[in-house]
Amino acid sequence: MNPLTVPPLSLQPFSRQFRLCNFLLGFAFCLILTPPQQLHAQTLYIKPATEIPVRRGQGTDYKIIAVVEDGKAVELIEYSGDWAKVHLGNNKEGWLLKRYLSNQPPLDKQVQNLTIEKETLTEKTAVLEKQFTELTEVHGQTEHNLSECIAERTDIRDQFEELKSDTADVQLTKHSLAEARSEISELQEELSRLQIENSVLKKNETIIWFMAGAGVLLIGWLLGRFTKSTKKRRSSLLS
Repeated sequence: MNPLTVPPLSLQPFSRQFRLCNFLLGFAFCLILTPPQQLHAQTLYIKPATEIPVRRGQGTDYKIIAVVEDGKAVELIEYSGDWAKVHLGNNKEGWLLKRYLSNQPPLDKQVQNLTIEKETLTEKTAVLEKQFTELTEVHGQTEHNLSECIAERTDIRDQFEELKSDTADVQLTKHSLAEARSEISELQEELSRLQIENSVLKKNETIIWFMAGAGVLLIGWLLGRFTKSTKKRRSSLLS
């Protein structure tokens, strides 16, 4: 690059400063043209004083449109400097010095409110005391019922233990009865077998006696025959 050549001058820093100045001027212009502060509707009270004038505008040279007494409730519309625009409740709006406004109600109204609150609290206390008495009675009845339930539970538990013991005895009795039935069945079978054997023995004994009787008759008959033949022989020898 030629050392004698002068580089072109940059305008970018000046452009930034120009834009910054325009922004500051516009912001200041907006602050100047901004209307007085607008507030949400708020109920305020006039501070104790003799009488407070309400004027058409912000200044003592404006005409008085109303005079309000201390303790009167007004609706705040907006603030502007030392003045406040209020709504008087009778379709009138005006300006008064904001030092006469307070968010605290007057003493007589505070006393009235406290009296009402006291009466309300007294009624609530009476209701709570009554509820407490009822709950105490219910609690006592509940404790009594609980004691009865505990006693009944103890009795039921004792009866259950007795039932368990009786059940064990019943089970043992059933087991013994089953064994006895088994023994009786075996004895019945043995008795049946013995009866059969006895019947057979009786039949055999009858047969034996019958055979014995028949043998005795046979022997008698044979002896008779033998005796007759002997007599015949003797008679023949003698003749």
